[in-house]
Amino acid sequence: MITKEEFEIAQKIISKRGKIHAAKHDFPFTGLLRCGECGAMITAEKKTKNQKNGNIHHYTYYRCTKRKGIPCSQPCIREEELVKQISAKIVQVEIPSEFREWAVEVLKSEHSREAAQGESQIKRYQTEYESSIKKLNNLMDMRVNGDIDQENYSERKEALLNEKARLQELIRDTDKNVTAWIETAENKLNVAETAKDKFATGIPQEQREVLENIGTKFMLKDRIFSFDLEDIFESVRTASKEVKKLHARLEPVENGFTKAQYTEMYQTNPFLGRVVVQVTEIFRKIDDAT
Repeated sequence: MITKEEFEIAQKIISKRGKIHAAKHDFPFTGLLRCGECGAMITAEKKTKNQKNGNIHHYTYYRCTKRKGIPCSQPCIREEELVKQISAKIVQVEIPSEFREWAVEVLKSEHSREAAQGESQIKRYQTEYESSIKKLNNLMDMRVNGDIDQENYSERKEALLNEKARLQELIRDTDKNVTAWIETAENKLNVAETAKDKFATGIPQEQREVLENIGTKFMLKDRIFSFDLEDIFESVRTASKEVKKLHARLEPVENGFTKAQYTEMYQTNPFLGRVVVQVTEIFRKIDDAT
């Protein structure tokens, strides 16, 4: 009654109607969290609850995938509760804009001083490097003119080549230490200033980025969220506590405080001075590692 081609088309249509396509959802923390008991990844799923009065409620739960092949007793957690815990952690690294501006200026000053010292050192190394090249050229002329035998020539040449290589390495390492680690510092401090608001108002991808920017090893165990802060944000967290105490003690002023007043307040606090020194050392290590 129908052709073979028409039959095959009909079968394709029927088979498509029978397939159930999984709905796609944006879960900001899947693929990021691990179970603190068995080490498996944490997944998420949406559930719907229909009440007798006709109200419909939608919930998102995070739970262990239990894919490690070992027993795991961990319960699930509502997304609202998880977000609440994460927000509380992020607030710990929040810093006021005034402090961020002051800290960046201090770091820039330190970086400028180090850059000037580094450039001066590089010039000295370059002078010595050029001198070693001249010595090598003179040694070659001496050998060509027969003013030095082959054995002495080889020994002196090897020593000069080693010196030349040593100076090249010093120039490269010193130049590396003068690189603009201040840009990384500014970016990290900007993250600390904006993380709380960005997490509260951002889309799922932005919420995930906030977490990835400040920490590692995100765990969920017994419905408790935990993670390790990066070294820089450990220092920022200690600074955040002190800065918030200082701001809380400020008496309300109709026109607010000036930048100079905030600067004086931070500069006269020895604790904050030590924190900025710690931050500087951390960024030096980051720069050296890269």
